[in-house]
Amino acid sequence: MLENLKAAMADIARSRHYASLIHILGWQDMRHRYRRSFLGPFWLVASTAALVATICLILGPMFGLPPEQYVPYVAAGMIVWGLIVSMCTDSCQAFISQSTMIRQTAAPLFTYVARVAWRNTLLFAHNLVIFPVALWISGAHSNMNALLAVPGFLLVLANLAWIGLVLAILSARYRDLPKTIDSVIPVLMFMTPIMWKPEMMPLRIGVKILQFNPFYWMIDLVRVPMMGGIPPGKVWVGAAVVALVGWVVALILFARTRERIVYWL
Repeated sequence: MLENLKAAMADIARSRHYASLIHILGWQDMRHRYRRSFLGPFWLVASTAALVATICLILGPMFGLPPEQYVPYVAAGMIVWGLIVSMCTDSCQAFISQSTMIRQTAAPLFTYVARVAWRNTLLFAHNLVIFPVALWISGAHSNMNALLAVPGFLLVLANLAWIGLVLAILSARYRDLPKTIDSVIPVLMFMTPIMWKPEMMPLRIGVKILQFNPFYWMIDLVRVPMMGGIPPGKVWVGAAVVALVGWVVALILFARTRERIVYWL
């Protein structure tokens, strides 16, 4: 087991030598997805912006929240949630969709997970243009605390990387998992404070839902600084603990399955 664990860690470490390949393939994936379209990846921006506008126009008045509070809250939440969703769903296909390349090249397996992470980081960067527009429309303002969104984003990406690795492995072995993830994500969206605020929930129910929902911590790590606040220490600690425990689990799983993945494809 120890040798397998060392080999798994070496696989992840060697993937950094393929950074240029990851960069090129990530760009190609994005360009191929929106090939021959007029707006390109900004179609995703347009769809996210339309969803944010619809939520704010309908739910904002229902909740009785002022636009300068609710519009940036929803915009930032949806931008980060879009990254989480796309990373999870795309990671399910990270090995499956590249089965031919995996059989024919000696690139580390983690390279394909990193490719998915880079592609979705690029799409996340495109979606960020929505937030300043949301601030301007709602009359809200941010401040220098927004810089804390950078380390927050890096911690979110560290969590999504281990989640992506686990989903890629399990999806290669169990082909029903991608469909299961597609079915579970809409439920998780309503259980995560994206369109609603935690204080709107009954105290006991809200604590139970948010305490066991790491996506809530991930979103607030980026959303709170973007809105000019500072995430509470428990949010940083919670996300860091989830990242640490998650990577331990992911490494053990990767060590046990790395040599069998190619046969599952």
